[in-house]
Amino acid sequence: MTRTFRCFRIAIGIACAGLIARASTPASAAEFPTRPVRFVVASTPGGALDVLSRLVGPKLTEKWGQPIVIDNRAGAGGIIGTEIVAIPYKGAGAATVAVVSGQVQMLFTSTGAAMPHIKASRIKALGVTTAKRTPALPDVPTIAETGLPGFQVDGWYAVMAPGKTPKHVVDKLYHDIAAVLKMPDVASRIESVGLDPGGISPQQFAEYIRAELKKWGTLIKDAGISAE
Repeated sequence: MTRTFRCFRIAIGIACAGLIARASTPASAAEFPTRPVRFVVASTPGGALDVLSRLVGPKLTEKWGQPIVIDNRAGAGGIIGTEIVAIPYKGAGAATVAVVSGQVQMLFTSTGAAMPHIKASRIKALGVTTAKRTPALPDVPTIAETGLPGFQVDGWYAVMAPGKTPKHVVDKLYHDIAAVLKMPDVASRIESVGLDPGGISPQQFAEYIRAELKKWGTLIKDAGISAE
């Protein structure tokens, strides 16, 4: 039986309002990095975020002449639902496999994690949460089209760094990562899994986060939602 799920289209935000790179020394932007850079990836291997990190990492290694170390540290970010029960998983990869194997009936996840299973007809996409259909799944409607007008939830990936990272290092990270995302082979690979190789400046990202905090904060308060 083909399992069903609803998927996010994830937009990649190049927001170096902090990257997971160590930059505690006042070296010039031209000198950074002077040693290996560690990307702490909050997902299990195989998830969309992991795939993106391993796609961008080698390109940055070529630019910087320093190795990029991918450090997977999954949390309970992948949450799937079975009837009225929410089940936390350590990553999108594990959550998607749970649907494929029939442990649960549906989930919300990224197209990056789900695309291989969609193409192999192991699961079926019911809708995307974005305002427009994703080019990678042109026949899959938006959730707004399925009967919830105005529904829109945009997922995104961003690169973060410690708060005290010098501005010139943040700027270098932003420009170099943005350049990698514009590379034809990188952009093509990202788009093939239903993601949008976008990219916004650190300043734009800060404004976006403030707006999101306000929007979701209001929704949580109005709905009377509390942490358990």
